[in-house]
Amino acid sequence: MSRVFTEQGVSTLSTVLRSDTAIDASVRIIDCFVEMRHFVADNAAMTERM
Repeated sequence: MSRVFTEQGVSTLSTVLRSDTAIDASVRIIDCFVEMRHFVADNAAMTERM
């Protein structure tokens, strides 16, 4: 079974969960979304060709 998070869902979850582990995991997931957004933006021309 896989789990999928949206960026907004992670932000909401981080306001509810207060442990250091939960906060660290939320920050890492948000960082992944930011990296993914930058990757897509940097490769938009290639994506359009596909």
